[in-house]
Amino acid sequence: MKQDLQQKLFDKYPQLFRDVNAPMTCTCMCWGIETGEGWFQLIDQACQKITEVSPNAYFTQIKEKYGTLCLYLVGNDAAHDAAELAEKQSYGICEHCGSTQEVTTEGGWLQTLCKKCREDGHSIKDKEK
Repeated sequence: MKQDLQQKLFDKYPQLFRDVNAPMTCTCMCWGIETGEGWFQLIDQACQKITEVSPNAYFTQIKEKYGTLCLYLVGNDAAHDAAELAEKQSYGICEHCGSTQEVTTEGGWLQTLCKKCREDGHSIKDKEK
């Protein structure tokens, strides 16, 4: 995810992202949010819900895996339920642009993209830009 969007989430939900500056021997959050910016809104909504149901929850990693959003966190059952809902919703949202139109998860390296982004050649490498 682009640094500016990532920082918005870090600033808005400091408790959830308390480990972003911790060493890699303690957490995978030190690598930041490892997804495309298309899932920004989805992650923001999940953060809001998780904060409501589990104020002391925090993430240990956020990434894309097998074409879906993966939210790893420490929190209560309601927080895990909110994370699971966001993960399921990610199957219908383009990871690159956030579109919900003509989204598929396919390719040699599974990635959830809309038809336009797939045709434009967007790939897993776009996350790093």
